[in-house]
This record gives sequence, C-alpha cells and structure tokens, in this order.
Amino acid sequence: MPSIKFSGFQPKVSLNVHGRISHDTQMICSTGIPSMKQVVGPATAQRLSILFKYAKVELRPPGPGDFPKAMSQLGEISKSVLTGKYKQLTSREVVVRGFTLLDIVICFFVGEIIGKGCISGYQVPGGTNFTMALKGEADPNSEPEKRKRFEEITAEREKFAEEMKNFNAELKAAGN
Repeated sequence: MPSIKFSGFQPKVSLNVHGRISHDTQMICSTGIPSMKQVVGPATAQRLSILFKYAKVELRPPGPGDFPKAMSQLGEISKSVLTGKYKQLTSREVVVRGFTLLDIVICFFVGEIIGKGCISGYQVPGGTNFTMALKGEADPNSEPEKRKRFEEITAEREKFAEEMKNFNAELKAAGN
C-alpha cells in the first residue's frame, strides 16, 4: 500500500493514502516527543539547563522593583568614591570591574555603530558634499545658500500675494 512520507525527526512519520496514521507515528504519539537529554546527550543537556537557568534571571529586562535597588547601588558607588573605599579593592576586583566597564563601553559603541549604519560617522544629509565642492559649485545646504533660497522663496510668495490682490480687485471692479 503506497504511503506519503514526511521526513523530519527519526523515526519517519508517514500517513497512508486512506488518511490513517502509520504505526511509526502511533509509536511517537504513545512514547512522546524525545526530551532534550535524549537529543543532545546528558552532559550537554546539563550545561544547557544551567545556561537557561541563568539566562532566565540575568537576561530579563529590569522591572519596577529593580530601580530602587539600582539607585541605592549608585549612592553606594558615589559614597565609596568620596570616602576612598575604592583604594581598598584587591587587584582581582579591580581587574573584574575594569573588564565589566570595558564590556559596557564596547556594547555602547557597537550599539552606536549598529544605529548609525556605518562605522565612521553619522550620515547627515547635506552635511558634506565633496562632489559639489570638487566641481566648484556651492553646497545647497550651506548657510549662505540656504539664506539665498529663503529670500527667493519669500520674494516669490510676496509676488504671488500681490498678484492675488490685483486679481481680487479686478473681480470686484468687473462685478460692479
């Protein structure tokens, strides 16, 4: 009897032409889906469970109850700087805190690079236009050019307002 095979996890799940579930599929349903320990092995499963345990706690976003604790820690840091308590740190603690600070700084700059979309600076439209400067043309976004364009637009608006005033006067004269 022909059957349609859906390949996936072992054993193969098949469905015959009459819509009946095959014997292999019934065995999977009765025994259940294999656990993580069966799939990756006991040693890896133990390490992954430890990873998931700490990830659940350490990678969660801060909640409303975390802010008072953070403020008190900031107060303790400022007190330790004023009292000179930082001078009593061991070299190991200094290295650990230094690497923590380095990690925060690197994450900040990587985020900046991702946000900017490039490594070397912000892409400000019209901030620098080297091709126009090389051709000897004026940069349209420079201050004198902006002022000149503003004055041209203002003159055009005043001219249009004057034309509309004359047009309305002509309409009134034609209507009387």
